[in-house]
Amino acid sequence: IIRGLATDEIEFRDIFKVIRKELGVSLLVGVMLAIVNGIRIILMYERDVMLALTLGITIICTVTLAKVVGCSLPLAAKKIGLDPALMAAPLITTLVDTGTIILYFTIATKIFGI
Repeated sequence: IIRGLATDEIEFRDIFKVIRKELGVSLLVGVMLAIVNGIRIILMYERDVMLALTLGITIICTVTLAKVVGCSLPLAAKKIGLDPALMAAPLITTLVDTGTIILYFTIATKIFGI
């Protein structure tokens, strides 16, 4: 995204097209990671399907969140006149890490009925 912004290949008006592409990739990657880790969890943790389901859903949501935030923030930064590269590391990482923790505990609470 940042390279595309620097070379003027991507503009803010392309945000929905970019998000749509990133969503497709994130769902594919997230589902594959969820399946692989789900199998690993079932094999390693005495067939704990609920744990595998919890972590699988969390992985899909986390990858999707990371892709959407990672492509949206640099576009928004450029729109308001900030350097998109500044958004690339600290802010995106902080938002995704915080979102991941919230997602995990929300999903675990719902699945385990805590």
